[in-house]
Amino acid sequence: MGLVRLRCSFGSADQKMIKEVDFLTDTGAFYTRIPPELAKELGIKSAVKMKLMLADKRMVEASISLAYIKIM
Repeated sequence: MGLVRLRCSFGSADQKMIKEVDFLTDTGAFYTRIPPELAKELGIKSAVKMKLMLADKRMVEASISLAYIKIM
């Protein structure tokens, strides 16, 4: 696992709003997290809330959505 910076296209699942953004990626992560401001700007709304377990075994509630991501 490692952290890598890259530029990608990110947007709403229907691809109506797409923006190029720089991401700090975690190659071992299962979910992608974006700032709430970016989600609002792209019109990405929470689809469901789920309980997730963090690496330190804590449980947290997170909003889950669908989005478009194009890398390289």
